[in-house]
Amino acid sequence: MEGQSVTLYCQATSHPLSVIWSWCRLDEQGGWQEVDMGRELTLSMASESGQYICHAYSNISSPTQQQQSPSHTVYIVYFPMTGSVYAGVAGLVLVLLAGVLLTLLLLWLWRQRAKEKAGQETLATNSAPAKGYTGPAKAPKGKSQGQAGNEGEVYMNCGETNQAYSDLYPTYITGDDTYATLG
Repeated sequence: MEGQSVTLYCQATSHPLSVIWSWCRLDEQGGWQEVDMGRELTLSMASESGQYICHAYSNISSPTQQQQSPSHTVYIVYFPMTGSVYAGVAGLVLVLLAGVLLTLLLLWLWRQRAKEKAGQETLATNSAPAKGYTGPAKAPKGKSQGQAGNEGEVYMNCGETNQAYSDLYPTYITGDDTYATLG
């Protein structure tokens, strides 16, 4: 892939003291053109794709010794970064961000619920019974008489306190909303 590199190495079977290395590439007319000197050839661009051979020359002895490698075909492909690649990366980032935000929201809700539950438990344990209040003589609507006196039930007056109402004794209830009759 373009932008990454590939390195070709040349090696000779004999080891003469002085070796000249060269790399040739097959051109469009079918001839070999020298592209670099040296034992290594590094390629990184799509335009450098093609067939390559290595030549090793030694001119210490006469006649000059020469070795040639078999040809190697190199393909370097160009993949441009298009808008769809950027859109995919942006989508991945948004999904990860949404996951983090959802996790934080769930943790916050869990903590709020735990605080609310702890507050209710504190209220239930710290509530003192009303002075002189022994509980209802009559079961609340929707409950049978057996359920009305269960242990652990909490009765609270919420809202404005009306002194006339709070002084009434629940044991004198004679009807649904009648505490006593004058007469």
